[in-house]
Amino acid sequence: MLNTIFSLNQPIWQPLAGIAVLLLAAWELYSGYTEFQRIHKHGNRATSGFSAFAIYYSIAIGLILLGGAYSIFTMKF
Repeated sequence: MLNTIFSLNQPIWQPLAGIAVLLLAAWELYSGYTEFQRIHKHGNRATSGFSAFAIYYSIAIGLILLGGAYSIFTMKF
């Protein structure tokens, strides 16, 4: 796998962009998970009903970014 990621026939920006998108996806998934844990533990009647949408879309965007990182690494657009 590392052989295909860092092969010599591709520009240097590709693995760097893939790593950047991978880190962004990891951060997005982590923030969605921690927000879910916070609302699960401390949520009450005052918690907005739209917070579930925020968590859902945070995880969805994280998964989309994860797919984008895979696409950048494998060059399958």
